[in-house]
Amino acid sequence: MKAIKHILFPTDFSPTANNALLYAIALAQTVSAKIYILHVCRIPSASVSAYPIGYYEAVNMDELRQEAQKKMESLHHDFLYAPKVPYECITELGPTSELIEHTIREKNIDLVVMGSRRANGAQAWFGSVTSDIVKNSKVPVLVVPQNARFIRPEKVVLATTLDKMTHLAGLEALRTFAQVFNASVDVLHIHPVGQDYSLEQNRFRQALDQYLTNVPHRFIFVSHKDVNEGIQQYFDNHQAEMLVMMPHHHTFLEGLVHASKTKYMIFHTQKPLLALKS
Repeated sequence: MKAIKHILFPTDFSPTANNALLYAIALAQTVSAKIYILHVCRIPSASVSAYPIGYYEAVNMDELRQEAQKKMESLHHDFLYAPKVPYECITELGPTSELIEHTIREKNIDLVVMGSRRANGAQAWFGSVTSDIVKNSKVPVLVVPQNARFIRPEKVVLATTLDKMTHLAGLEALRTFAQVFNASVDVLHIHPVGQDYSLEQNRFRQALDQYLTNVPHRFIFVSHKDVNEGIQQYFDNHQAEMLVMMPHHHTFLEGLVHASKTKYMIFHTQKPLLALKS
C-alpha cells in the first residue's frame, strides 16, 4: 500500500456516519490526506439498465441533489470548517455500491472510511452497503463503530487463521499503518481447543514473521471454541486500538458488520476494523 493520500468517505448523514467523519478527519490530518465525501442519493441498488423507462424522471433528481447539497454544507459548518483538511464533496444518484467503487477508481482512492452500527431501517441499509464494500473493494476499508474516537494506534491486532500464504501481499496496508503510526502488531490466532497446527500454518507463520521484519510484532495464540468470543477475550485482556482482518475472511467480516449474525462479539469492543483488500 502506498502512502495514504486520498481517503473516500461515503456518508448517509446519520449520526454514526458523522462520528466516522470525525475519525476520517483526524486520520487525514495525521497522514496529510485529502478526503472525498461521497453521498449517493438512495435508490434501489440494482444495475441502471434494470430500471424501467421513465424511472429517473419519476424521481425528482434536482430535489434529491439540493437536499444532499444542504446536508453537505452542514458537514462543512459542523465538522470541516476549522480543521485544515483538503476535501471535496461528491453527490451521485444511482446504485450505491457501484458508485462507491467507481469513485474509488476515478479518484485514485487509497483508503475507504465508513461508519457501521447495529440498526434498523435506513441505517441497516447503509450497513449492508458497508458490508458490500468490505467484501468487494480493491482498496482497504476502515470500518468505524458507532462511538469510536480516533486514537493514534500504538498497537494493532491482526486476526488470522494462519493458512493463506498467497495473501501476504494483501498485508501491505497493515505494514503501512504500523509504520506510519510507529505501532506494534499482535498477530492473533484463535484455534479450537486441542487442535494442533498444520505444516501449512507453521510455514505461513514463518513467512508472516519475515514479512513483518521491520515492524515490532508478536504472535498470540488463544484456544477457544468460538472465534468471535476468542477475539473478544483478547480485547478483554490486552490494550489495542485497531483490529485488522485478512482479505479472505469475508464470512467473519459479515458478522462484524451485521451484529445480528453474531452473539455479541466485536461490536462490544468498539474498535475500528481495517478490512484489507480482496
